Amino acid sequence: MIPYDPKDAVLVFPAGDYPAALASCEQKMSKAGNDMYELAFDVWQGERQMQVRDYVVMPQFLWKLKRLARAIGQSDAFEAGKFDPAEHIGRNLVVSLEIESRDGFDDRNVIRAYLPKDAPTMSYKEAVASAKAAQGNGNTNGRDLPF
Repeated sequence: MIPYDPKDAVLVFPAGDYPAALASCEQKMSKAGNDMYELAFDVWQGERQMQVRDYVVMPQFLWKLKRLARAIGQSDAFEAGKFDPAEHIGRNLVVSLEIESRDGFDDRNVIRAYLPKDAPTMSYKEAVASAKAAQGNGNTNGRDLPF
């Protein structure tokens, strides 16, 4: 028998913000027949690394592409209509992950936000506590808070 640690069988990271890099970008067609990007990100939690995919279906989710461009410092290219994520493979950023549970399937991580690479990373619980404290003080630093 090959020795193993059952704790290593976890398929998802806890909800929170993690350092990441854009690993791949493929242009595809959605099931509904729309153009889309399938993006893959290498995400790290300490020494542990996993890949998380995100999908940008055009034009419904163009806002995701705008947020990605902003996170990697390419807002000007986006605004000029010239941002191609495939040209930015390997770029570092921070992704905000949540856990999605679906009946009949394993839990999986989904990307809820793209943040600049120098954004502080924190657990989801820390982010909620920080945001609630900021709301209580009336200081949200201009950010919309989803909770």
